Amino acid sequence: MLPAVVAALKQAGHDASADIVGPVVGQNGDVELQSILDDAKRLGVAERLTYRGPIALDQLMRLYRDFDVFVLPTKPGEGIPRVLLEAMANGVPVVTTAVSGITSLITHEQNGLLVPDGSAASVTAAVARLIEDRSLRRRLIDNGLDTARAHTIERQAEQMMWTVGRELQLSLRRPSAA
Repeated sequence: MLPAVVAALKQAGHDASADIVGPVVGQNGDVELQSILDDAKRLGVAERLTYRGPIALDQLMRLYRDFDVFVLPTKPGEGIPRVLLEAMANGVPVVTTAVSGITSLITHEQNGLLVPDGSAASVTAAVARLIEDRSLRRRLIDNGLDTARAHTIERQAEQMMWTVGRELQLSLRRPSAA
C-alpha cells in the first residue's frame, strides 16, 4: 500500500517520499517488509522509501519534526496508538484509519484526517489534501497540538483529581440515609 501511495503522489506531481519506522515483528513482519520493498521497486519508487527500523523514543521525538505528514493505516483492534499523540505533539498532521479507539482521539478534519480504510486510494487522497490545502494542514497541526497537550499524564491526573473532588463535594451535600 505505501509504495502505491508514494507512486500516486509522485505521479500527481508531488515530491513524496516515505519512511517506515519501527521493528518488524516475526517472520510475518519480515515477509511484509520485503513485500513493501518489492512493490516499491516494481512501482519505480524504491529510492523514495526508507526503512529506518526501530528507533529509540528520544531520537524518534526529534525525527517527527522532519516529517510533513504522519500516516498510520491500521486495522480494527487497535486501541489509541501513542504514536498519534507523539506526532501531534511534534506538530505533524496525522492521517489514520477510522477504527476502534482511534476515533475517540481523532476527530476528522479537526485534529487529523480519518480514512475509512487503509487503502492506497484513501490514504493518497488524504495526504494530497494536506499537501494542497494549507488552511486544513494548519488547523490539524494547531488542534493536534492541543489534543496532545490534553493527553499528558499531568493533564489526565489533574482531570481525575477534579472529578474526584467534585464527586466528593456532591456526596457531602447529599442527606445521609440514616
